[in-house]
Amino acid sequence: MRKSFVLSALAGAVLLGAGGLAQAKLAGDPVAGEKIYNQQCVSCHGAEVFTRPDRRAKSQQDILIFAQQNCNRALKQPLSMKDLENVATYINNRYYKYAK
Repeated sequence: MRKSFVLSALAGAVLLGAGGLAQAKLAGDPVAGEKIYNQQCVSCHGAEVFTRPDRRAKSQQDILIFAQQNCNRALKQPLSMKDLENVATYINNRYYKYAK
């Protein structure tokens, strides 16, 4: 039992590290993401963050990681991973248009 838990934890660490997450396909709902964005995100920043020439995000997964690491800290109640995926999918579809 413990061995399978350790193996699962290691597999998760591999996915999150070494670029593994950057290869994952997000299955977010852009309609739900837009609603969450309008309720939670737009009060801190608007579209100017996504349309500036020196974009930090280079993939849809970068959007997700940035929101998880930075935006979630600013919120009183952090978003769930599913909500973050929805927001990242909305932002990608609306502004970046990176391949999934």
